Amino acid sequence: MKDHEDGAPRPETKARENNLLWLETEARGDGSLELRIYNENGLAAGQPVNIFSCGTRDVRVWVDKDVNFDGYYDIQIMEGDTWHVYLWGPEQGQFRQELDYGPMLRPETDAGFSLDSGHERVKLHYNDRNGLNGNRAALAEWHGDRLLLFRMMEFPPSFGDDPSQVFPVWVVDFPEGRELDGPFYGEDAGGGQILFEAQWTKEEYEENREEAEAAFYRDLAFEGDFARSLWDGDVFYDQSRIAESFKNYLKSAMEAGNEKEALLAIRESVELTPPRVKALAAENPDLDWWVREIASSPDGAAVFVEADGDGDGIGDISAEIYLGGTGGFTQFVFFKGQADGSYRETSDYGHVKEEFAYVSWEGRPYLVRTGYDYGAKLYDGFSVYAYEDGKRVGALRLALEPEGFSVETEEVRPGYEALAQKISVGGLSEVLDTGAWPYEPKVTLGSGETEVGEGIFSSDVFNTGEPVEYDKYNWYSSNMYTRDGVASSLFAKLPPIQWSDFTGDVVMFWVEAVGDKNVICFLERDGLMDYAVSGWRYEGEQAENVFRVKWTGVRVIKEQPLQENSGV
Repeated sequence: MKDHEDGAPRPETKARENNLLWLETEARGDGSLELRIYNENGLAAGQPVNIFSCGTRDVRVWVDKDVNFDGYYDIQIMEGDTWHVYLWGPEQGQFRQELDYGPMLRPETDAGFSLDSGHERVKLHYNDRNGLNGNRAALAEWHGDRLLLFRMMEFPPSFGDDPSQVFPVWVVDFPEGRELDGPFYGEDAGGGQILFEAQWTKEEYEENREEAEAAFYRDLAFEGDFARSLWDGDVFYDQSRIAESFKNYLKSAMEAGNEKEALLAIRESVELTPPRVKALAAENPDLDWWVREIASSPDGAAVFVEADGDGDGIGDISAEIYLGGTGGFTQFVFFKGQADGSYRETSDYGHVKEEFAYVSWEGRPYLVRTGYDYGAKLYDGFSVYAYEDGKRVGALRLALEPEGFSVETEEVRPGYEALAQKISVGGLSEVLDTGAWPYEPKVTLGSGETEVGEGIFSSDVFNTGEPVEYDKYNWYSSNMYTRDGVASSLFAKLPPIQWSDFTGDVVMFWVEAVGDKNVICFLERDGLMDYAVSGWRYEGEQAENVFRVKWTGVRVIKEQPLQENSGV
């Protein structure tokens, strides 16, 4: 238990106290969707905790946020552009009816809220997407089962193109709390006490916003703690279903670099031949439907394997099915073997093309898939799944990431030692967003170039006395045949360059000034987690490599949770 600010005890938030493990969906012919929420016991018995009917299939669900700070996770459903929030009722063992909690728990499009668990407060926010009226923000507190607003702020909208338009900026306080009997972003400020008031353009607000926000937050250090979100059909996977000894076996193989040999040694699945698949499809309607889908697609292809995938002693069939498209997206379909020798489809999951196999470890089957960094098209670990009754119930990802980097400077021409040292000491954080792996290159501005417009740069790149203009931006791969990199109009202006001199993919560049010369610095990603910056000085059409700094990643294996579409 923990004490609330008013001294009343509150239960600690209990992760999965309501044991919600599965969100099942059923699409109806009229375009609507039925959502069924199960706990662990109800899943086995086929008894959902709650059933929700949605008028559209465009649905997103959050199931791991304690909205009213009572110690239990609640559920949010975004149906099209409309939010719905249902609070968990521990006495009833299910989610309570939405209408008990006022209109604010069902904000319209471009409205939402975040939580400050430390102070047990809610922050509401609404953005005017038309840019005609101001945005609104509000702070609210729970009083029993009612959410009362105690402070509100209006400020210029994020959208809109008229820089001269003036908007009201004000902060109003409601010492006794204001009942949320309608959307808080309506015209009526509710007769509260004005704490701040001004008339500002958007530019003036950006310059002076701290003054207004100080009146709004006062001494509140608001921290949003919303975490994961789920699409319809998504599922939380239980990592504990993956045996610790099996995880250690895979980690040892990853550290030794003999992953393929280690998996082949325990592989149980056997690939089925096309004639065998056709024969089984002729006797099993679920299989036959997919075989017809594959045959009807010009680029359709599939790999069918046989193995007891869920450990019930009866052989099952699984298939990785590709129906075309450059993105390489696939469906992984599980056909559960029945006691009478037939097969019934029990689940399918969206993936991209990956190697896979069922393996056996200490008498328990697991599906192992080889993962890779989609942008770089490089192997980066494994995803491991456990099945029960034809559906995934446990999963874990073992991912290769850098724990740090070693750096060395090489091939430095006289006169460029200082620049090489500057880049080496500055480190990768100067040119990469190192907050989360995989790192994203920053659009870097060097000392030898200027930004002359939004995303437009100018530099005497070729040291001829004549500056050239160019753009540069991150380019992200969206298909199986390309890798992430940097895109720029400058590349078409460069004299012929020996791209074979680069050992990796160029993912960003910038221009540095060295004396009266400019040097193009190319950032390369060389493999999964190795990087280099190489400097090239142009004299007209002649280019010379004047330095190179290399970072080598120190690998570490990280365990990561998995959540993905259940497809049931």
